[in-house]
Amino acid sequence: MKSDPDRHGILFQHPWSLNGTGIEDYRSQVSYCPEWESVVKAVETIDRSRQ
Repeated sequence: MKSDPDRHGILFQHPWSLNGTGIEDYRSQVSYCPEWESVVKAVETIDRSRQ
């Protein structure tokens, strides 16, 4: 079952965030962020896409 295509998530980029989780199926809905600055940018991008 796929999630709601209008939902977006932010995931800190760690090895355990990807391995065997199946999260690859949701790449268009998940922003992978290596640090807090990229989290802020991801939130801004998600916000702009909803307008």
